[in-house]
Amino acid sequence: MSAMSDNESTKGNNFKKNRVGDVTPPPTYDEIEVEMTNGSVPTANGTAGSSTSDEKKKEPPPQVGYFQLYRYADKWDYLLLVLGTIAATVHGVAMPVMFIFFGELTTTFVDYGKYKTCNFNYTSCIADGTIPNSTTEAQFLQAISPILNFNDSIATYSIYFSIIAVVVWLFGWWQITFWMIQAVRQIRRIRILFFKSILRQDISYFDLNSAGELNTRLADDIQKIQDGISDKVSMGIMNVTRAIG
Repeated sequence: MSAMSDNESTKGNNFKKNRVGDVTPPPTYDEIEVEMTNGSVPTANGTAGSSTSDEKKKEPPPQVGYFQLYRYADKWDYLLLVLGTIAATVHGVAMPVMFIFFGELTTTFVDYGKYKTCNFNYTSCIADGTIPNSTTEAQFLQAISPILNFNDSIATYSIYFSIIAVVVWLFGWWQITFWMIQAVRQIRRIRILFFKSILRQDISYFDLNSAGELNTRLADDIQKIQDGISDKVSMGIMNVTRAIG
């Protein structure tokens, strides 16, 4: 009996020693301060874990190039893009051309007032210094030839300005119309494909994405795409062409 009791007491002591040996001592204050300084939070058993490791980091959406926005366009959309670009180019060039004619018209007015003081007479213009003494009579007549037909010149420039006005109105309308039509066609195609993609998702997808978020994507996000491929692009092309011209 005494031997058995000694063995049991020895086993009990060994068990207590193992239990005591398995317990991890709590971290000291200095260890906790160092762990929190490194961006980690100490856990209950004294080990440190990152505060952001348990949170799922949302990956940013993949970036796409600008021209990839047109990957849903078909051949008719590309035709409208070409026609709209040509119309925007002509619309932009019309402004510099108008300035050229306006400059010539202004020169006609200035010359008319200049030579009118000497009554369009070669001798009088030489006498009062309107023209240099080295100017020949042939050069003088050539210079005042458009001025003598002043009314005809004004009528001609009026016709030019009228033609430019019609060209600007017509090509400006084509420019906006063609770019808007192709943008609406592509956006309609994108909405349909996006809606079909939503219908093919698993039920877990709707647990992670609310109905309001899906409506926002269908309305606001796709509207941003439309703003980037519609008439604003044609306005940019028109302004660049106008600046170069």
